[in-house]
Amino acid sequence: DIAFGTVQSVSPLSIQIDGSAQAMPASALVLTSGVVAKTASVRGGSGGTVVINEGLAAGDRVVMLRVSKGNRFIVLSKTQ
Repeated sequence: DIAFGTVQSVSPLSIQIDGSAQAMPASALVLTSGVVAKTASVRGGSGGTVVINEGLAAGDRVVMLRVSKGNRFIVLSKTQ
């Protein structure tokens, strides 16, 4: 099943599932690479770091896949 939710906090990660009274804790969430923060070092020029993916932030809307009879959720991506 597809589910939608809102990130309540990042550390520790907690996502409020639409239509549910409880927020899901990090232990019940599986993150895909599309929602994990990533940076890369720049070689040459003036160097530095480039943000590839910002990761999740409080208030972000996410789309998830409900698994394990609704006990776990795979966080697929952010939504608009």
